[in-house]
Amino acid sequence: MSSSDSGHTHFQVSPARLIFGCVRQYGIYRMVVKVRNLDSDITRLKVKIVGNIPSKEAIVRPIYRPGPLPPGLATNVGVELIAREPCKVEVILQIASKGQIAQIPVFGEVVGDVWYNLLHRVPLTAARRVRYQAEITTTFRLAP
Repeated sequence: MSSSDSGHTHFQVSPARLIFGCVRQYGIYRMVVKVRNLDSDITRLKVKIVGNIPSKEAIVRPIYRPGPLPPGLATNVGVELIAREPCKVEVILQIASKGQIAQIPVFGEVVGDVWYNLLHRVPLTAARRVRYQAEITTTFRLAP
């Protein structure tokens, strides 16, 4: 978090990062960030996603009801990941208020159904081994 004031924080954000992990293609996933107003005045938050993901592969959007946030109270800011095609998701959720900006990294990886099922059935090392063997057999296949 960065602030233009001398060390005074206007709001508190929890958690510090969002990790979706491996998510299934064509799924919709949501996570929540709790924002608490630590200032003595009513504040308004500005929420946006900063980063570059082609909308063809995945959509990451904030879910937030704008309005005043009284002192001492908290609100939830949701982040929704709509997984369309296999890709890596690395964006920043930016929450700003009165000169303070909180930047929360959002990570995830969209995988196809086959890899998703494989990752949840066998240990990760075995899944990597099977994936590597599949790449070798398709790369070095001899013509009949």
